Amino acid sequence: MTSVIFAFLFIFANEQRLWLVYILAFLLQSLNDIDVSSETAILPELVSKEELSYSNSIFSFLESTSVFLSPAIGGILYKLYSSNVLFIINAISFLVASVLFSFIKYSFKKPEAVVKKAGIIKSGLEGYRILSKYPNVKTVFVISSVLAIIGRFYETYKTAVSDVLLNIKPEGIIYFDYALAIGGLSVPLIVKALSKKNQVSIFILSTAAVGIGYIMFGYSHSFIITFIALIFLGLTQNIQGIYSRTIIQNNIEKEYIGRVFSFYKILLTTFAILGLVIAAPLYKIIGIGYSFLIFSVILIILCALQLKSISRSTKQNFHL
Repeated sequence: MTSVIFAFLFIFANEQRLWLVYILAFLLQSLNDIDVSSETAILPELVSKEELSYSNSIFSFLESTSVFLSPAIGGILYKLYSSNVLFIINAISFLVASVLFSFIKYSFKKPEAVVKKAGIIKSGLEGYRILSKYPNVKTVFVISSVLAIIGRFYETYKTAVSDVLLNIKPEGIIYFDYALAIGGLSVPLIVKALSKKNQVSIFILSTAAVGIGYIMFGYSHSFIITFIALIFLGLTQNIQGIYSRTIIQNNIEKEYIGRVFSFYKILLTTFAILGLVIAAPLYKIIGIGYSFLIFSVILIILCALQLKSISRSTKQNFHL
């Protein structure tokens, strides 16, 4: 419900109150992070382990559908009624979502183990202590941290790719968003087909594929190739995100998922900030293509090492 108020307050923003935009955007993003962490934590209690990856893929599909439809609808409404109408609709959407969430049949019961440790568990550092016991979860955290840097490169460079490399002006990033959304629409079907496969291996392979997609994006001078690369990125990034959440949900005890996922968000945000800091200097020194290439190669090597480690562990367990 708090998000409703913050979203509505955007109608008071103008050129003299740009500071209000920054504050409200920060608050809404913070609330969204809390919301996502909560959803991730309760999902294992609502569906079986076998259905977790597919359930996460449905969330991903709905998000891609929203990204696909929202720009067109928003553009039409903006032209007809101005931005204030969009802010009001956004606030109403938060209100509707909060009402719908109230219908979820979920009753939180604090486990005895958490009650005993309530004085110790006070920060995200506890999440790190918990996840350090689980090799698969650590793999997710390490690989996703590097990916967070490359993701910020994309957000920083996409206007330059559109304007400089493709010469279709900055507005071309709208087509980029559509391409990413198109790639995400087929994810539930693919996840359903992969339901019997090793989740960690799928996560690692999809992450390596994301790295390849970013290399294609950074070096493309053709709109068609760029569009195809972004569809590929939309597909692989969604699969990567789905399995990163699913691995955490499957490995961490239910009462600790929220804490671990909160630490996960903190870690990704930290590396994303690092990506933003180094993106501009790298652009000036080595350019867009080499920036994506260097970090994507690091990502792919890291994925290969993790796959090798999994293969070695599997062989050892087989011999035992």
